[in-house]
Amino acid sequence: ISIDWMENLHRQLFDGFYCGSIDFQDDFAKLTESPIELKFLITLEFYCRLTNSKLRICARNSEFLEDTDGYFIFPQYIWHEYRSDFCFRSSQCEKKILIECDGRDFHSTEEQIFRDAARDREAGFAGFCILRLPGSTSHNNPINCVWALFESIHMLTEVERAA
Repeated sequence: ISIDWMENLHRQLFDGFYCGSIDFQDDFAKLTESPIELKFLITLEFYCRLTNSKLRICARNSEFLEDTDGYFIFPQYIWHEYRSDFCFRSSQCEKKILIECDGRDFHSTEEQIFRDAARDREAGFAGFCILRLPGSTSHNNPINCVWALFESIHMLTEVERAA
């Protein structure tokens, strides 16, 4: 399957889905804090529906059920003294992935970049993997962000199997 074909299909389906589901958007908007987070979450939900994958959108910092199959996403996930945009967990691998949708306004100055790097190091020490998604990509082509997430899950699963 060519990427162009998939991107075209995504645009056609997503545009109709995103624009026509006001209640759905409102519900998801309550779970997110920015338009790029909202677009990512809706795209992830849409992608999982399209691929018949189980996705559970969990309450903030609720417990992950170890014996449950599928994917879990925790919006506004609190860990240590930090809050990440999302925490993603797959029943296929043990690692949790912290997802940060980085808009230019909060992640572009030298001080902000330094702060993000320190947070990323601390997250690594706490056992998390980090996926930083540029705000422009999250906004303009959110399916690429979802693909990056599933590529990360695939790589982590392969590493865990090899260990």
